[in-house]
Amino acid sequence: CLVLVNKQIDVDKIKKALSGNNPTIILIDDAHEYSAEVISDMTSLVNLLSPNVKLILTARMLQSYNSIRLLKEYEQDKIFKIDLTELSREDTKDLFTHELKDNYLNNYVTELTKISYGKPILIVLILKAAFDNVPIADIKNNDFLINYVRNYFDSYYAKVVSETDMSKLQAIQLLQIVCLIEPINLSDKILLEKISKFINTGSQSVGIALSLLKSGNFVSGRYDSSIKPDYYSDILLKNVDYDVIKNAVIEFIKYLGNIITNLSSV
Repeated sequence: CLVLVNKQIDVDKIKKALSGNNPTIILIDDAHEYSAEVISDMTSLVNLLSPNVKLILTARMLQSYNSIRLLKEYEQDKIFKIDLTELSREDTKDLFTHELKDNYLNNYVTELTKISYGKPILIVLILKAAFDNVPIADIKNNDFLINYVRNYFDSYYAKVVSETDMSKLQAIQLLQIVCLIEPINLSDKILLEKISKFINTGSQSVGIALSLLKSGNFVSGRYDSSIKPDYYSDILLKNVDYDVIKNAVIEFIKYLGNIITNLSSV
């Protein structure tokens, strides 16, 4: 396996590394951080080399297309895509049942499955907490998870900024409001107007930003939507200023029950 860590490629070095006939995988992790030109060049290079060489890219969903935008249409059609965002409910439940068979938490597999939402990072942290006899809710204070969640939503903020006239700060404020008042109907025009007024931006931009939450799989719900997993929204709410909460209670009084419920779990 050859892991590409340099943002620029050295064609001669890569050719030399792959000069043998052994089956080889080239891995480019976080491909969305590389230029489309680098990805295109690597694809062309792999196509010229032995058929035993395969190229694997990992990228965040909302930014994945930018990595391959310079590839020809037929090259994009040949790409085998795998969504690694989460495990199925059944697989998650089976995993917890197996790993916790000798732990008292085996009686709460259904609840743990719901908490994890099938996210690998939460599954691992839940199991670690179980084996360390640490309260499951304490994983919300785990520095690694906190940084992961912040980075997880960075792709959303970047997409909002690129497709609307909103700043990153406004995108962050919008997401905080969603976390405060969820579950909500993302198509509610009255709510859309209230949010746009609250963060001082156009209603069209808010509409686009809310639709990106849906298309990016950041929320779940057929009619009313919420950020999932719940622990993600709990972590985002840790950074909300008191004045924002106070003003939100006044502006979104209709959602007071939701606000109380959401803040109580932070």
